[in-house]
Order: sequence, then structure tokens, then C-alpha cells
Amino acid sequence: MARNRTSRGKKPAGSASASYSTAGSSTANSASGAGRSSQNATVPGAVPVTPAPVGTNRRQNKAKGDKDKGLALRDCSRLTIRQPDLGVAVIHPYDIKLSREALESRGFHHAVTNLPVETLVSNYNKVVDHYCRPRPELISFVQGRGRKFNGKVVSQGRCLTRGFLTFRDSLMSGRFDGEQTNTWNADENKLAQVLNTVNIGGLVSQSLFAKGFRTVLSAATTSTQSWAAVTHSAKIWDFYAGEFSTDGPAKVFIAVTPEYTVGEFRDMQKCDPYGLNSSESLAGWFEKAMTAEEHIYFSIQALHTRLSRKPDYDPKLGHHSKDIVEYTRLLTVVQTIHLSNQFVTAPRLQVFRPSSSFALDQLHAMRKFGKILERSNTLTVLHFHKVPFLDRRLLAIILRACPKVEMLGVYGCPLVHFGDIICLLDLIHEINRDRRANDRPTIKALDFCPEFHRGMSSHQPHRAEAYGLSWGPLCLETVQRGVLCLVLKAFMKAKAMKLDLLFSKEGALLSYLLKLPQNELSMATFLDACHRLVDQHKRRSKGENAQKQLMYDLLKPVRVGLEKVGNDWSSYYIDRMGKSFYFCSSCGYEMVKEFFLAGASRQMPAHARTCAGCMLQAELDLDKGQLRPEKRALLDNLFPGWNKQAFNNEAPLAAASRALINLKTTESVRTQTPAAGLAYTFVRDRKRTFDSLQGLPSLSELLEGPESKQPWRIARHEANGLDMYSRVLWRLRTEGVPVTEKGKAWPRFDDRLPDHVHECQPPNYGTTFTRCMSMLAVKDEREREKKRASMTWDPQSEPGFW
Repeated sequence: MARNRTSRGKKPAGSASASYSTAGSSTANSASGAGRSSQNATVPGAVPVTPAPVGTNRRQNKAKGDKDKGLALRDCSRLTIRQPDLGVAVIHPYDIKLSREALESRGFHHAVTNLPVETLVSNYNKVVDHYCRPRPELISFVQGRGRKFNGKVVSQGRCLTRGFLTFRDSLMSGRFDGEQTNTWNADENKLAQVLNTVNIGGLVSQSLFAKGFRTVLSAATTSTQSWAAVTHSAKIWDFYAGEFSTDGPAKVFIAVTPEYTVGEFRDMQKCDPYGLNSSESLAGWFEKAMTAEEHIYFSIQALHTRLSRKPDYDPKLGHHSKDIVEYTRLLTVVQTIHLSNQFVTAPRLQVFRPSSSFALDQLHAMRKFGKILERSNTLTVLHFHKVPFLDRRLLAIILRACPKVEMLGVYGCPLVHFGDIICLLDLIHEINRDRRANDRPTIKALDFCPEFHRGMSSHQPHRAEAYGLSWGPLCLETVQRGVLCLVLKAFMKAKAMKLDLLFSKEGALLSYLLKLPQNELSMATFLDACHRLVDQHKRRSKGENAQKQLMYDLLKPVRVGLEKVGNDWSSYYIDRMGKSFYFCSSCGYEMVKEFFLAGASRQMPAHARTCAGCMLQAELDLDKGQLRPEKRALLDNLFPGWNKQAFNNEAPLAAASRALINLKTTESVRTQTPAAGLAYTFVRDRKRTFDSLQGLPSLSELLEGPESKQPWRIARHEANGLDMYSRVLWRLRTEGVPVTEKGKAWPRFDDRLPDHVHECQPPNYGTTFTRCMSMLAVKDEREREKKRASMTWDPQSEPGFW
């Protein structure tokens, strides 16, 4: 059963008791005293708290309290809450309407945003409008006529990447620094002068990159000279090329994955087929990528020939071996299979999608990076931008191999999702603890921005949607409660570790969170309450009203749209809020019941419940878009000693969170089953997330160890099988051969395009930005009705905040 927090230990000053009586009783009047009558004047709707008389018959007192409680719920102005040995306090009315008015008058916390409420509402409405606008048809989009939508098929965000400058020398003139007005002087760029100065340029660049990617971008985009100075001061690793594009003096390592279009590969093949022009970023590796793609279709054709001669042939091609054989038998026109190669028939504007085997080879090429680490041992800043096959385990291996790194930035890596923020914080806590023991500098900042899933770029009914968190739709309640549960955990862990950037306005995570499809301003309201909770704890504020109002503001975004909030005063606000705590058998934390699904108390016993945060993490791990689960399984071969069920070293939570969430236990093995009639002990023995970072090899063992060759060989073999699996399905779609879901009667959700730039999303019926749009439409209609009828508008019936 849920535990009542007020029954444990000493009750805090001003907390409400379960004993009730009417406000007009003689006991209440005598307890208040004449000297305090002016200070405790009755406020309409307020709840005065007075000392309760000590009764001799507990059963009679309980019966009387239950009777008075029923009267009080019918008339809040007559409600009195009694508590032994405490003075009189008054609990003021508070509900969703008063909460909104308080936020409008107070504004958001300065650490969240400096914008007024109206501006933030307007900005979010623009985000909703952008992702709800009609998407172009596929034919129009691939021809470039639908490029206004920022999608994944035709490159839109290619500004300031090395790929953007390929064959575009004309774009570098007459653009910046007053070049068009003949007033430009290269010597006037003070930032470039400082960054190019010997001895101090590297230090300035290092400080700049330590402030996060958004700060670097703001400084670099001021001019072409600033951009060149910033990029040449750092060590930038080109993932596709498998080498450093720049090797600057700053102690900064940046792994980037530039975007290229298929047309650029074709132009490079015509203009420089041997890759002799070293000034071009494609030179030296474009032929390798194209050859890897050709080998995939050659393997499919060879397999089809072998199966036609030996029907019983059983190849060993990894996890999808049986599916590959089944789909290869369905091919009808194998002679022209090479026309399905993306470098042959894909539109020129289509973004290059690397094969799994090529991406894995380039990941292994980072062994050069390992040598540099062993030699220099001085890097202090690490950035990873959209690196394929980089998951949380590889991040842990690299971070542990860098003893002097003080800042980590992870931006848009496909295999790193939002739920990984918890294990990364636990990893940083573990590393910092070891560094303090050895008197080494600790990690002081984390800049984290997972990939924002914008969805398909072309129109398909009930499919092309932007979910932000995942490629496909998820349960609305799991997402709403789970995201805020993970945000609360991460926020309090970051505060306890004094970790910079993660939830600051300069960091990338805040802008990511504010863009997610959700109730209007829910994320900003939640973060505002989190910051106020920490500030209140620092001030040691013990006011009963301030504490209860703050808890209500924090839990409001979790409940709105999922629970009825119109009558929160006083049944929820007084009797239920912050009283019931549930235990999560997956993570071991005990938290308020709002972070569990509504049916958790009915469906599962107290020792077997799972919080919404752990459920969301498990769902994100299973997200099927772009073959993510298969790619993570492919990487499992590189970590033979990895134990996915192990727990990480839990980072502590800030003390301010004790009224909401606490780590109940770290026990993960149930030693014995209780006898009949006795309650189960709380043990986290039902782990749902496989985010363990324990049992991993070191970076040198992974890349160059004596036992590393066999794991990489197995991983490459399975990568080849994964490429054959995806390409044979692409070909079946081209031939018009229907393919059903494995073991099902309906077609595949991806429309036979797994890991393709045109991959379809699972069907959805309004659980994302479309739902936000409908909520805004309801709000606008009610506001118009209010103006027409000149009647009072009740915001408590709104599905959102406003």
C-alpha cells in the first residue's frame, strides 16, 4: 500500500493532521488566544490549524474526526485541522486558477527563462504550428519543392559543416564582415585575433568550448574569420573520413559527422575519381563508402544465386539470417538489383545514409584517437555530434579513458536517447568520486541534447508526426509522467553534484525540453518549480503555505490532462497531495504517486510497481526507428563482460527533493519470500532498463587489446548481415512485393524501408503535436465564446495550463 509520509517520525511545523473539527468550536477559540486573534484573522476559504485536545477515547476521537472531515469538505471555510503542541497556522486556498495567476504575476525563474509568460506561450504555439503544418508529398519533396519543412530526407540544417562547403566556394564571398560594402577589414575581428594568438589562443578556445555547443556556435557564426579561428583551434575528428580534419592547440576533442548529399558523391566521382584533391572533405573516403554500398547488393545477388541452386542452403548472417533468406527468395528481378543503390538512383538532394558496416569501420578507426589520448593525456573538453553507433557504453569507455576531461557534450547521437541522461549522471558521479580520491580535477559540466525526432518529411496520413523523444508513438501517460520523472531525477542529481550547463539557459537540453510536444508551458512550469524548490531549501523556508503551493506547482504539469484538477481545493490539496509514496521495483526510488501510472496501485502490489520514468526508458530502448535495437545488439559483441542487469553507482539527490523522491534501497536480490500474510520487503529486483555501464573494457582493450580482434570481427559480420536485411527489403518495395510484420498478418510499419531516409513511422492518432494543436483550438474557441457571451471563463476545465 501507499505510505503516508505524515505518519513517519516527527511531523514538520505546520503540517496538517488527520484530526478535524469545526472552526466555531470552543476548543479552537480558546487555543487561538486573544493575543493572536489579530494575526490569525479568518481568511475566506482558508484552513486554520490549531492544537487538538488530548482525548481519552481514541475511537471516539477518530469517529468525530471522520464526521467533521466530511463536513469540512462540503464547507472549506469551516474546516479546521488540528495538530498537538503546535501554534495556529492558516492554509490558504490554492488551486490551478490561483497557481496560474501566481505564475503570471511572478514570472518564471530566471534560470529557466527571462521571457514573459505571453512570449513563451507564443513561441511554443509557433513550434506547434511548425510541426503541424501540412507536409509535402514524397515526389515533390525529393525534387526539392517541399524543402521548407525541416526534415531528414533533404538536407536543411547543413550550415557550417564541412559538407556544406563542398563545391560551394561562391557562397564564401560577399556574405559576412561587411564584404558587400567594401568596409571590411580582416584585422578588425578581435575574436579571431585572440584565437590565433600563440599561447593564449588555445586557452581561450578551450574556455569557449567548455561553455557548450550553443555558445561556440554563437561566437563562431559572427563571421567567417571567427568560424575559421574557432575550428582551427580545436582537434576536430571527421567521423566519416576517420581522421582529424584540424589539429589545433586547444585541449578540445570534437567528433563530428558532417552531412552530405548523394549528389555530392556523384560529383566527386566524376571530378576527382581517385581522391587526389586533399582540399575536398570527401576526398579519401567517398570511394570507400560507395564500395561498401556496392558490396551489400553484390552479397544479396550472390545469396540469391546460391539459394536458387541449393534451396537448403543455410547461411550464417547474424540475428536476421532467417529473415534475409526468406526475403531474398521473394526477389523477382535480381539482375537489376544494383539500381537500388542510393548512389545510382537516389535523388541528388537526398542525404547520404551510411551503411552499418561502413559506420562500424569508421568507429573502429577511432583507435587513432586512443593513441593520442595515451600520448597527450591532456584533453579537457569532449564533444560528440551525431556520431553513428556511439551509445552510452562507448561514451562511458571514452570518458573513463580521459582522466583530465572536465566537460562532456553529447549532441544528436542516434543511439543516445533522453533516458540515458540518468546513467550519464551516475557515470560522472562515479568518475568524480574516483578522481577526488586521487586528487584529480573533476567533471564540472555536462551539455546533453539527444536527437529530436521530427518524423517523416513527406506526407502520410496518421503516420508523419513529430514526437521529439522517439521515432514512433508512445503512451501519452507514460510520456507525460515519465519525462517529468526523469527531469526531476536528473535535475536533483545535477544540483547535488553542482554540475554546470545541464539545466542552464546556455545549455542545449533546456531548448530541447521546451520543444517537446506537451501541455502548454508544462516543462517551463515544472523546471520553474524545481528551481524554486532548491531556492526555498537554501533559505530554509518552513512556511506551510509556501511549501504546499510549491509542491502543487511542481506536480501540476504531471497531472494536467491526465487527472481531474478542477476541484483540487481542498480534497486533493489538503488530503492527498504529497501524502502517498510508491516504491519503484526497477530503480529502487520511492516517490510521490503522481510519477506512477494511474492504475499502478490497482494493478500491481506495493513491492512490484514500476515508475513512469523507468517505463519510458525501457520504451525508448525499444524504439524501432532506424533499426536502433538491432544496432545496439550489434554493439553487444564488443562488450563480452558487460552485465546489462547490473546497477550503476547512484548519484545522490539534492536535499531539497526529499519531500518528493528518495532512494529507498540499493538491494537488488530478494533473499527470501515472506510468510503468508506478511508484506514483501522493498527490493529493486525487477529492473526494466538495461542502462548498466559496469563490466565494460577500457578504451585500449576495446580498440587494440590482444582479445579485441575477435569481437570486432563478429560485429562486422553482423553489420554486413544487418545491411543485407535492410537493402533486400528496400528492393522488395521497389519490386512491389508485399511483406508482413514477422508473425503477423498486417504489413510492416516501416513500409519495407528500415534504416532508410524515407522510412515510415508507425501509425498514430493524435498523441503528439496534433494533440497540442487540438488543445490550442479548444482554448481559442473558449476564449472567443467568453468574449461573445461576456461570461466568466473557468480555466479549471482546460486540458492545458492556460
